Amino acid sequence: MLEERSHPDLRRWGFLFTEALLIVASIMLAFALDSWWDERKERVEEAEILHGLKEEFVLNRSKLESRIDQHTEDLQALEELLVAANLGRWNSQEITFDRGIAALVAPPTTDLGNGVLDALISSGRFELLQNRELRIRLAAWAGVFEEAHDDEVMSRKFVFDQVIPKLIESGVPLSSAMGQWPDIEYLQPRSLTDNPEAFTRLLQDPGWAVLLEARLGYKMHTTGEYQAALEAVDGILAEIDRSMTQLGSQ
Repeated sequence: MLEERSHPDLRRWGFLFTEALLIVASIMLAFALDSWWDERKERVEEAEILHGLKEEFVLNRSKLESRIDQHTEDLQALEELLVAANLGRWNSQEITFDRGIAALVAPPTTDLGNGVLDALISSGRFELLQNRELRIRLAAWAGVFEEAHDDEVMSRKFVFDQVIPKLIESGVPLSSAMGQWPDIEYLQPRSLTDNPEAFTRLLQDPGWAVLLEARLGYKMHTTGEYQAALEAVDGILAEIDRSMTQLGSQ
């Protein structure tokens, strides 16, 4: 009798156990599917972010290269100005004195687009990027470019506070030099060669060569900071490409 009663109980507990296992398995499967779907959505979003970052930093790289080219050309012009100050005459066959003055009094400043990166950081989705090295480089980028931008700002202040007042004091006409800036036109630009007395007065000023040395030093340092920024961008782009390759293989 006892054996007959125990078989139905065992079967009932067996059914209950099996049903419990099925419920647990279905719940775990649902969680797994949700997790898989969330992961898939995050990887799709990461791919979109990577594409946006690449477009942004490719454009930034182009702007940095253009600015470095300008700084390099200006360095050559400033070096010619310093040579002229030491010789007491203009000796360059490659550029005009007005071009040298244009490089001296033009303190460019640069703005780069960081909309995608700023939006990524402010949205709190930065951790979507799986590449830790990329996150580190992106987090450091603002500080890298800020060094170059600060140099440009200091150079700009130096030009307006020291350089231009010195040229005005010496009676140096600036219209021809400023006419070489973008979007600036003078109807009758006056060149320094039209005023040899001012040229002589400027070259005889003992502070002129010192001022040129300072301006040249600022420009050299700024160019170096831009080279560092360009290297940082190249590193970011390399990590973006590596991330996109890894993402495509997942």
